[in-house]
Amino acid sequence: MPNTLAHIAVQGVANATWQPARYLPWVLLGCILPDVPWIASRAIRFVDPGIDVVALDLYNTVQATWLFSTLLGIAFAAFARRPVVVGALLAANVLLHLLVDAVEIKPGSGVHLLAPFSWQSLSFDLVWPEHPLIGAATLLGVAAALVIIGAQHVRFRDEKLVFSARRIGVAIAALTAYLVLPLMLSGGPWDADYRSIRTLSLSEIFVGNPIELDRDPIVVRDGEAFVQVYGREFRLLIEQELEGGEIVSLVGHLAAPNAIRADDVHVNLSGLRNAASIVGLLAIAVVWIRLLATSLGRPDRS
Repeated sequence: MPNTLAHIAVQGVANATWQPARYLPWVLLGCILPDVPWIASRAIRFVDPGIDVVALDLYNTVQATWLFSTLLGIAFAAFARRPVVVGALLAANVLLHLLVDAVEIKPGSGVHLLAPFSWQSLSFDLVWPEHPLIGAATLLGVAAALVIIGAQHVRFRDEKLVFSARRIGVAIAALTAYLVLPLMLSGGPWDADYRSIRTLSLSEIFVGNPIELDRDPIVVRDGEAFVQVYGREFRLLIEQELEGGEIVSLVGHLAAPNAIRADDVHVNLSGLRNAASIVGLLAIAVVWIRLLATSLGRPDRS
């Protein structure tokens, strides 16, 4: 997926041509809804390193679909002054987010627009994350973030959050469905072998199957490279020399229960991408803190 700043730039431009400024917090929220499961996953793995990463990845994959990302959006939209309009706006921006994600080359990691009815993933595979096009969008996002963070005069007086028992009930129902239903639907990405999750989890019986991985870390021991994925390590059979700590995307096949023959390997630049996402998330947090402060009638000191 492109970094958060790139999403802010692309989705901001797409919305600025027709959306009133009061909807800015909701447009920005739509920039990150499909990423929420993966952000939460990092925190969960940090707190509990021994968690079943296969089950967690399947769960997150379901949550990151268009339907469930929209469901999370409904939980937020319940508190909007115009909940139906905002719900539709979030659904549209989640769709735009996923289509932007599909532009990048991500082996085995397309987006799911029709799940849980179909687990066929969509990927346009046009550019790698390091492409100048993504860089240009990121720079535009930097400018937008600076404006958002620096514009202390913005108060969103026309778009305050509305709290009531009925709205809280709707939000709880939507959030409960978002958290519980994926537990019952994780068989979808498993059966589809999304990101080769079934093949690698049952590697003893799937030798020879194609493998596609995106953004997984490399460790090097005794001159041999291993890729860490789903809580395991698989030896990489490649001519290319890799360094420990690199993040790779690859296409190949399972050569043995614990080895992958990689036909094509791409080394990703992860540091700048992570930093750009952190800055983007910070800008979105600033907007939402201001919106909440305005809605509660408290002075905004951010």
